Amino acid sequence: MKNLKSWANAAAISIAIFTFLSVLNALFFGSGTFELTTLAPYLTVDGVVPAYTELLALLTYAAVGIFFLTAVRLFKNQQFGLKKANIIHFLSSLFIFYFLTVLSNFPLGWPYQQILQFYRSIPASQLKTIYFSPLETILFSYVLIWLVMWFYYRHQIKQLNKKLHS
Repeated sequence: MKNLKSWANAAAISIAIFTFLSVLNALFFGSGTFELTTLAPYLTVDGVVPAYTELLALLTYAAVGIFFLTAVRLFKNQQFGLKKANIIHFLSSLFIFYFLTVLSNFPLGWPYQQILQFYRSIPASQLKTIYFSPLETILFSYVLIWLVMWFYYRHQIKQLNKKLHS
């Protein structure tokens, strides 16, 4: 029960922070929530339902909060080694954010036949790009964040060693 409560708190805090940032974005730049679907250039009818876009934004915001909470707990847990914690963290982030990307590319509220016709009208090379470019983005982001954190902690260790030796 305690884990569920802390996950709900992390999701709520993350939703609050990102919603506030979306409001600031709307005030200063004229757009609130970012356009979640990568199918926008192919839409010939109005396929973006505002409630669906906002729901996906909230799910993404909650996933980010849970993602950070899980990362902190994984790396604080001493029973996992660093390699195992990194692998679990990487696979969970890949699954969560790729699932949200695929979900955001699904045209909600369309009849089944229209969805099939819609996806058949997109060239296969473009369809591969739509579904594989998020994987590249997730991989690049994960590696970049991991490297930044590694350099940060390396710098911190050097500073602590200086203090210990002086």
